[in-house]
Amino acid sequence: MFRMDYRICIGGKKLLHLESLEIKKSVDELQDTARLVVPGMMSGVSLNRENTIRRGAEITIEIGYNGELVKEFEGYVSRVSTQGALEIDCEDGMFAFRKDVPNKAFEKPSTTDILNHITSSIGGVKLDASKELQGITFETFLIEYSDGFSVLKKLKEEARIDIYMRGETLCARLPFSEKKGDATYSFQKNIETATVKYLAAQDRKMLVSVTGSDAQGKKVVGVFGEKGGDIINIARPSVSDNNSLQKIAQNIWEKSLVAGYEGEIQTWLIPYATYGTIAKIVDKDYPSRRGSYFVKEVVTTFTNEGGRRTLTLGKKWS
Repeated sequence: MFRMDYRICIGGKKLLHLESLEIKKSVDELQDTARLVVPGMMSGVSLNRENTIRRGAEITIEIGYNGELVKEFEGYVSRVSTQGALEIDCEDGMFAFRKDVPNKAFEKPSTTDILNHITSSIGGVKLDASKELQGITFETFLIEYSDGFSVLKKLKEEARIDIYMRGETLCARLPFSEKKGDATYSFQKNIETATVKYLAAQDRKMLVSVTGSDAQGKKVVGVFGEKGGDIINIARPSVSDNNSLQKIAQNIWEKSLVAGYEGEIQTWLIPYATYGTIAKIVDKDYPSRRGSYFVKEVVTTFTNEGGRRTLTLGKKWS
């Protein structure tokens, strides 16, 4: 018999009542988010009477079974709604980047140059960028009247890289380059529901073309993939280096192409999973379909009635 347990602290105080919790972690987003719903009143007394639950308050969330808790989220309260029940929206450490950064016009910067500028402008944040990002460059990159979060979002989209917080460290990686643990899921044992389809490799061919321009306005193209299937054309006018365009094309191809299972599976809290977890999928009815997949997104829900994780499968790992 499993008992649902949790420990949630907001502003240094333990939260004693919880109706529901949802935590979302996605490789496609900059920040992890959490939403809590708690009763607005208990025995006629407001649960937020000391205004402890307010924007900017630190929050940690641990959940689990039978007292065995796992830290699932840490960050800050970003919004509180007090209409009836309290709805508390939270962001991870990316909340620190909701500050303005100085205007700057870069000439031929690397992705790492831009990241260094942002982190030094915000202060109190370390940078851990993979060395490959030095090779992704721009002809120009403009920061004008923006906060750090908006600049990181623009950089993530244009360079096609993964950016996320780990504690007080800003991490930047090429897509699918960092493994964050392993988990095994079986259709006969611990997959509760699934909305997946199995695609043979030959059914998924894709060609990615990324177009930039040099200082004279001449078109420069980077291509990656295979003809005979989907064609994706992307414009990156601020990128001039052919090698950078080639890397962007490869990153887009790797993010877009899924051979094998595609879709979502719903499981329980055990085993733990986050984006970047390598999920091994097993089906005794179809042993040839066994394979491991990079998890793109995890949505974790928690109530007194149970805990669930919904995993979105991405690139086939093996």
